[in-house]
Amino acid sequence: MRRLVAGPILPIQLLCLALGACADPSSATPDLVSGDSCAPYGTSTAAGCLSQVSYATGTALPHPRDHHGTAIAVTAQGAFLYVGGGTDYASTFKDMQVAAIAADGNLSPFSAVTELPHGRAGHGVVVHGDRMFLVGGRSNGFLKTAISTVIHADGSLGAWDTEPPLPAARFHLAVVASDTHAYAIGGMQSDSGELPYLATSDVFMAAFLPDGHLGPWQSLPPLPEPRSHHAAVVHEGHIYLVGGLVRDNANGSPMATDVLSATLSPDGTPGAFTVTGQLPAPVSAMATFAAQGVLYVVGGLDESDEYVGRVRRAQLLADGQVGAFSDLAELPEGRSHVHQTPYHHGRFYSTGGSTSYQGVTDATFIGSLAPAPSLAHMTVLHTTRPLSRAPSQHAGARCGCGKSRISIPR
Repeated sequence: MRRLVAGPILPIQLLCLALGACADPSSATPDLVSGDSCAPYGTSTAAGCLSQVSYATGTALPHPRDHHGTAIAVTAQGAFLYVGGGTDYASTFKDMQVAAIAADGNLSPFSAVTELPHGRAGHGVVVHGDRMFLVGGRSNGFLKTAISTVIHADGSLGAWDTEPPLPAARFHLAVVASDTHAYAIGGMQSDSGELPYLATSDVFMAAFLPDGHLGPWQSLPPLPEPRSHHAAVVHEGHIYLVGGLVRDNANGSPMATDVLSATLSPDGTPGAFTVTGQLPAPVSAMATFAAQGVLYVVGGLDESDEYVGRVRRAQLLADGQVGAFSDLAELPEGRSHVHQTPYHHGRFYSTGGSTSYQGVTDATFIGSLAPAPSLAHMTVLHTTRPLSRAPSQHAGARCGCGKSRISIPR
């Protein structure tokens, strides 16, 4: 496994957009267009917010891992990046690490805060108000438990409390939150514990209560097809689901190219999920975030067994439709199983992940968005098309064992 060692947190040369040379993020953040809603991290165009990206090497994690949870919380004393749980395929971790985010986006060293009640991997994580929630995942078996903790102003955490459990255990699910509700979507269902694990189309929703905790989960109408190893985000009254596996984790399982979305009603209930966008190629085990009306898809695993560093973006339209995707500069190193890549003030944070089959990294990359100089060389990669599924032709086994294409924590 190739390990990138964290150095000074400075922009590193690299990998810029075909749009032009990367600018220094520290000098590229002024509002270049008066009243531009994309400023200071992009410029408005007919295709949405146009940005380029450069990367810095952030503080390394205390231990390499993937299948972890990553989130950002903002308190009265600043912003904090949390990384919790995960696995290195020898152990499933229960530590929770925090790093302070400086005004310039750089990270302090990670330090341990209140650890989880037990090891957990492949879970979802959301922050709502002054609480952090972890939902589902895997320990000795698949989990339906949910837990939460108070986030103190200095970034430390309180004791972990038990929240209402999911109706069923789920691993590699997507968990997102609106102002009023948490949503647990898809994931792998646990049957006999034998491979392959099967994806599910279940959608669960729980309300945030006045005391900050969760109410009971309720089942909602299902997705149009099963989905696991996908990514999700809530933005401007819509839930977006990106990519993932549509059947199981074994050889030949199709990976999705669809972007599904559902509109949230005033009471928080999502409408039907429909295809509203299309990635140019299948991908799973990646991360996504939304900022300034743009959807970003970061890294992942493709059907040719590549651990990709690709970063793609598409405009999010008011009706929930997703525009055509274009490429941004790639991450310095391809990786998958980075389940969340949170965004804060023009920067996104990619921590840990797999760089090879069950080969994990401790590297942290900070991507800084800045206005791009021109739209002249942007390449449109596809347009939306209807949901259509054909069996994958891939015949290789990522682990060489003939059982699983996707890394599974034990």
